[in-house]
Amino acid sequence: GISMQPNLTYTFPAYLLRDQIEHFLRAFFNGFAACFQRDIRACSEHQLPTLAEWAGGHFKTSDEAMAAMNLRLMFIQEDGDRLYLGRGLPRAWVGSKCGVALRRAATYFGPMSLSLQMPEPQRIIAEIDPPRRHSPREIVLRFRHPQKAILEKVLVNGQPAGKIEADKEWVILPARAEPFQVEAIFFA
Repeated sequence: GISMQPNLTYTFPAYLLRDQIEHFLRAFFNGFAACFQRDIRACSEHQLPTLAEWAGGHFKTSDEAMAAMNLRLMFIQEDGDRLYLGRGLPRAWVGSKCGVALRRAATYFGPMSLSLQMPEPQRIIAEIDPPRRHSPREIVLRFRHPQKAILEKVLVNGQPAGKIEADKEWVILPARAEPFQVEAIFFA
C-alpha cells in the first residue's frame, strides 16, 4: 500500500530485518515514484487527488531524507557489531554492465566504500574498503545474483572465504583493516 507520505512509513527497515528483500524494494520504489515530482526534481507532500498532483509542500525534506536513508540501506546496514553490505540491492543493479558502487559512505564504524561488478555470468566481484574508525566484529556480504544462481564458493583475496550461507546469498567475513576483494562463484 501507499500512504499520502509514502517515504515516511517505517516499514523499510522491518522488511530488511525480516530479510524480505522484494518487499523492501517494492516499498522503496513505489514510495519514491509516488512522491517524486520530475518537474521540480524533488519529493512532494500529499499526492492528492492523484499521484500527478500534490496538496502540500513542494519540497519535502523528510521524505527526501528517508528515501536517501532507504537507498543507503540497500548497500549498508549496521546491526550491533555486524555490518551488512549489499543486503537489499536490486538483482538487476548487481548484474548491470556498470555494476554498483558506493564511495566514502558514512557508517557507525567509519567511512567505507563498496563496489560490485559481474564480469561474467557465474562470477560477482566485490571490492571493499572497510571502515577503520573501529571495526565491526563481522561483515556480512550479500551476493544477489540476477538469475538467483546458487553460491558455489567464495574467495577473499584469492583464498577460500569464511562462512558461506548459500540459502541467504551471503558470506560472513571477519573484520579487516585493509581493502580487500571478495569473489563469488556460482553454480552454472
